[in-house]
Amino acid sequence: MEVVYILLGWLLGILSPGIVSYISNRYKKTALQNIVIEELRDVKKRLVFIPLKVYPAYGELTEKHYLWIKEQTGNFTELVFDDEEKKKLNELLKQNISIENVVKLFNSNKISENPAFHFKKLETSIIDANQNNFDILDKQFITKILEIKFQVRVFNEEVQSASEFLKMTFDSSITEINHQIIKEQIEMKNHTISEKAVLIVEKINQVIKSY
Repeated sequence: MEVVYILLGWLLGILSPGIVSYISNRYKKTALQNIVIEELRDVKKRLVFIPLKVYPAYGELTEKHYLWIKEQTGNFTELVFDDEEKKKLNELLKQNISIENVVKLFNSNKISENPAFHFKKLETSIIDANQNNFDILDKQFITKILEIKFQVRVFNEEVQSASEFLKMTFDSSITEINHQIIKEQIEMKNHTISEKAVLIVEKINQVIKSY
């Protein structure tokens, strides 16, 4: 009987480090997944308001845009707006009118001149700082995160490009023809940024729903 206890003790001594390591990695994996998803939620909050800024400025907000933004923001409660914008939005939403008329009111604020938006680049500092630990995560999860990272990089490039075009509009030496070309480029960039924002939000939703 003593031999059995000795063998059992020896076996547990061999297996224990592996078991401890397994349990530790599971906790680390869960913790890492949670902080990555939390940062993605923050990125989503910063992106989801963009279509509600861009499309009405061109008189192009649709009911589909409106309902999508409403769904993503919990009936607009999570929109990242400044105080004045929030006040206007709350006043609008308090009115007992149809979605069609709400959209018309948004589009009635169409800007006649070229709209100027100062978009901010996105940061994923928590994800970047923990990439060395990604080997403990599921491959499918890593693939989705890297795809979002790629789309964020493209988004930031578009923001940088739009900012450079915007600066050109203040250059008095530019001819009227070139000035018009720059305006068209800004409009195109604004739409691209809005579309890219929607794309990234949808990809973030896939991650949040899956984990």
